Amino acid sequence: MLQLPAEVIERCLLAASLRDIAAVAATCRALHVLVNHAPDQHFWRSLYLRHFDDPRLRWAVDRRGQVFAWDWRGEVQRRERARLILISPNCDAHLDALSEQDRRDVFDALVDVVQSAAPITYDSLSDAPASLNTLWLRETLQRSHGSYFNHPAILDCHVPATPTSPDWMSCFHFQTLIGLPPYLSLLHRQRIHRASQIFGFADENFQASGTTKVWGPFLPGGGIHWRALFSIMALIWGNCPDDALPPYGVESLRPILNVSLDQPHDWAGVEGVWVFYVAILDPNDFFRYNLPSIGPDGTLLPKTPSVFDTSNSLEAASASEFVLRITGQEHSPELSDWPVLRWKGIGHVQLRLEGSVYRARNGITYWTVHSTTPDGTLGWLSEGLQLGGLKSEAGFIGQWCATPNHDSVGPFWSWRISPMTPEMRADPDALPPLHR
Repeated sequence: MLQLPAEVIERCLLAASLRDIAAVAATCRALHVLVNHAPDQHFWRSLYLRHFDDPRLRWAVDRRGQVFAWDWRGEVQRRERARLILISPNCDAHLDALSEQDRRDVFDALVDVVQSAAPITYDSLSDAPASLNTLWLRETLQRSHGSYFNHPAILDCHVPATPTSPDWMSCFHFQTLIGLPPYLSLLHRQRIHRASQIFGFADENFQASGTTKVWGPFLPGGGIHWRALFSIMALIWGNCPDDALPPYGVESLRPILNVSLDQPHDWAGVEGVWVFYVAILDPNDFFRYNLPSIGPDGTLLPKTPSVFDTSNSLEAASASEFVLRITGQEHSPELSDWPVLRWKGIGHVQLRLEGSVYRARNGITYWTVHSTTPDGTLGWLSEGLQLGGLKSEAGFIGQWCATPNHDSVGPFWSWRISPMTPEMRADPDALPPLHR
C-alpha cells in the first residue's frame, strides 16, 4: 500500500469509516503522518464534505465579511465522537461519566451540525434538496432512540431547578433546536411536559433582557437560558394538536435566502401571515405556585410542584393568525448591515400587535412583541429569539408577560405560514384568510 501515491491512498481512505481510517493510521508511522500530519487539510476537507454540508455556504450568510476559518479534521473528529456517545447503549450513563467540559463538547458539536447546515436557496423548504447535516443528524438520532432523553435532568425537573452549568445549557440548546423526537413514548412525553411546567412557570427562571427590559428566557448576565427555552418548546408541543404543530426538525431551522415574495429590505422574513400560539396557566394556579410560603420556623419554603398534579395539562392554549407588515427601520447599534425592523400585525381578533426584530453580534435574531387593544391599552409584552437561521420556517419562540405588573407569564411560539402576497400588499387592511 505504501508503494501507492499519497493521492491514491487518500482516495481509498475516503471510502472507509472513521474507525477504519484510525486503524489504518495506527499501522505504521508513514500512514499515521499521511492521515494526521499532512501539510494541508485536503484529505480531511474531502472527508468532511462526504458527510456534511459545505460550511462556507452558511458562513457567507451568518458571518458575511469575516474571513473563513474551519478546522476540517477537528470538526470531523468531534462530531464522530458525539455520534458514538449518542448511539451508545447507555447514553445517559455515558454522559454522566464525562467531565463537564467533555459533556459540553459533545452537545456543542451537535449544535454546530445544526447551525452549519446549508441555507435553502429556494422559496420554501419543500422545494429544497436535503441537507447532508440533516441526514447525518437524523440517522444519529434514530440510532440513539432518544436514549439521552432518559437523563434525570430532562425527565425530572425537581425544585431546585436542574443544573444551568454550561454543559447542560448546551444540552438544552441542542434539544430546543431538534424538538421532541416522534418515537418518544406517551409516558416519556408526559414526564417531560410536567418537568417543563415546573420549570417554565417558575417566575425566577426568567429575567428582563438588557435591551427591552421585558421578561424572557435570559440568564442574569444577559445570556440565553436554554433550559427555559426547552421548557417553552415542550409546553407548546404538549398543547398543540397533532395537525397544528409548529414546523420542527433540523430542516426547518435552515435559513431561506431567496423568498421571491419578500421585499429586499425584509432580511428577517417579517411580512406575511403568522401564527401566534400562546399557552396560559390559570392565574390562581400561577400565584399558588409562585407565591412564597413561610415554614413554622419562619424560613422560606421551596416551591412545591403539587399544583401540576391535578391534571396532565393545566394550561389553556390558543392560536391566532396575524398579517405582519414592516412599518419602518432604523440603524442597528450592533450590526450596521442588519437594520432593526419595526412591524405591526392585525388579525381577526381584537388584539393588535407591534414589535421589532434585530440581529445581535452573537448571530441570534431577537423578536420583541407587545399587544394592544383597539383603545390602545397595553396587553402583554414578550421577547423571543429565532429558532435557526434567517427566515427559518421554525419561526421564533419566547416568553410573554402580562402588563403592567408582570403578574403572569407563559410560553409562546410564532411561525410564518405564508409570505406577503401581491394582493395582500396592495390592501393595507388585509386580514389572514379564514379558510384555514
